[in-house]
Amino acid sequence: MNKQYFFLAITLLVSFALVFESCKKDEENKASALDYQDGTKLAEHIIAFKKSLSQKSGENLTLESAIKDMELLINAEHGFPFKEYATIKHFKETINIETDANEMVSHSALNNAYNELIEKVGNIYANCSFPEKGLIFVGLNKSKTEDAADVTVSIGYPGPPELDTFENCWYYGEDKGMCNGDFALIMDGGDTIAKKLAIVNPILDYYDCPGPLNEWRLVLEPQPLITLNGNEYQNAQGENLIFFLPDADNNGSFTDEEMQLSAIEMNYYYTNEYNVVYGIVPNEHNYLFPDYVLVSCEINGNNSDDNKNDLLTLHHENKLNYARRYWVSTGVIDNPTPIK
Repeated sequence: MNKQYFFLAITLLVSFALVFESCKKDEENKASALDYQDGTKLAEHIIAFKKSLSQKSGENLTLESAIKDMELLINAEHGFPFKEYATIKHFKETINIETDANEMVSHSALNNAYNELIEKVGNIYANCSFPEKGLIFVGLNKSKTEDAADVTVSIGYPGPPELDTFENCWYYGEDKGMCNGDFALIMDGGDTIAKKLAIVNPILDYYDCPGPLNEWRLVLEPQPLITLNGNEYQNAQGENLIFFLPDADNNGSFTDEEMQLSAIEMNYYYTNEYNVVYGIVPNEHNYLFPDYVLVSCEINGNNSDDNKNDLLTLHHENKLNYARRYWVSTGVIDNPTPIK
């Protein structure tokens, strides 16, 4: 691509400095939608919701509350069996959630939706090709389709993460693979950067556990999905930290070279993305570790219009799920079990 870049060492220094120059925490932004004061209250809420599903009748819930409670329950019961992952895959599904004219979900519709969720996530987990695997996270969000929720299932293969730098040229997105043709129709540069970001994530860092690990477990409260278009953050030189390339010639197309990210560019954007997802965004939303952790990171290489200037752009769309971490006694809520 016809752009100038600092040497990788300079890039690292500049990018790491961005964490300290990021915006001050927004105190008015409620980090936790349910605002639980401690993990026991969250666990009791999850247990009460589970119990309500086994009853013959119950109160109606708003669609937002139904999605939130199903997400809490499935992750509490079946998530996070490993401390570190060598690789992670994301899978997509949709479930039906029947609502009335006021977007309220009946007790029977809620049961049907949760049963469908368990069945579909269980099938994805069973069919995942990893020889050993763990269900990292199940994310639920209201779908653009009426009476439905979009489901993202993140599954990991356990083992130490690969932390080597990038040494190859990749296409930016669209599953075009590497510039030499490897991995075509399988993955792309955005996927590769997201994979490395995800596997260095300290989801199950135990150093802050308040007692013996056999007596305590983590319960996670997912936060609202954050979507970044790619042009939200810039460095001191005004360059986008996330890959974002407008069609400057306004000819409605991009060359093959423009769609490629060299090894230097891959390392440049990985370093910047690391600082965005682990530094800038957590500071802006008050999602600070160890109280909060990134549980799912997707980077989609898109070719779409930029609404700000009506130019066609190549860009890395980020979909980020953070969660609040609570240590809870296993006397309050059982340890998670593999989904079936």
